[in-house]
Amino acid sequence: MRAQRSGWFGWLQIQWLTCLFMGATALAQSPLLPATPLTVEAAQSLGTEWEVLLRKGEVTAITSRLDLRALSEKALSSLPGDDEARREFITQYAAGASAAYQHTLRGFVHFRFLGAVRTNAAGGLVFRALLPDGSANYYRYVVEPRATGGAGITDVFVLPTGEWMSATIRWLYLLSEGKRGPALAAKLSGAEADLVRHAAAVERLLAYQQQKKHPEFLEAYRGLPVALREDRTLLQMQLAASLAVEPLEFGVASQAWGRRYPSDPGLDLVAFEKWSARGEPVLAASALGRLEEFVGGDHYLRALRGVQLARAGQVDAGKRLAEDAVLAEP
Repeated sequence: MRAQRSGWFGWLQIQWLTCLFMGATALAQSPLLPATPLTVEAAQSLGTEWEVLLRKGEVTAITSRLDLRALSEKALSSLPGDDEARREFITQYAAGASAAYQHTLRGFVHFRFLGAVRTNAAGGLVFRALLPDGSANYYRYVVEPRATGGAGITDVFVLPTGEWMSATIRWLYLLSEGKRGPALAAKLSGAEADLVRHAAAVERLLAYQQQKKHPEFLEAYRGLPVALREDRTLLQMQLAASLAVEPLEFGVASQAWGRRYPSDPGLDLVAFEKWSARGEPVLAASALGRLEEFVGGDHYLRALRGVQLARAGQVDAGKRLAEDAVLAEP
């Protein structure tokens, strides 16, 4: 059993790295709130400091503030199950995820602090990160003062997923428990119970996705219970598989995602590129506008939206928007 679990945790570490770039699911929407949030002034100062360090490649400015073991313990504290199994999962997860997270952050070529969220109790610091090909990702770090000094990260929101890291940890744990057997499902309800019961089927889907076996993925996906077919991770994968098999299916697949998760920023991030590639710049510009509103304003998204407006025939408006963005952030 230990050897089987060791192999399973190896898969989890691969999935963690994939999640940071592509997105992972969550069965809950709320972050782990800080006991004592930072003041806006302190948050702004910290975000500015982190941007300077990240641009120098010092990713430990983030990773040293993120206690994955504590975050995992909080994320799983309300779940039933074997305490020893939970502790083993947390140990294995924290070790693999920490290294993978550092690797992911080092893969970005640009970081920009966009500001502190002020609209809700969780707060947080919002950063834009760019890959060498120009692909954008956005992170929101919920922070609180540490008793030992400085600030610690309570939870992380990754925009393509539309989800919190704590919820991703919970999802991966339930999937790992499902590999041990369906017993835990009797103590859960709804989508969480289905995830445990159908862990083997979900594992096959993930294997099909990694191997780019898109027809097999779609056939297996249709055989899942409704609750799992509406899981955000599997919806994302279904969207990619549908595009690979039949590009015209993008509209149908994205509508299914939008119905289940309205105003999902992850969908807009995926949709903007697809609408642009399909020659529908009005829809692409709309998706970019919603993304910009969600992150609280971003010159990079504004410049991209200007290009799409110009392609849609609004040349003067698009040019002004793009030029203003470049002037504001050369």
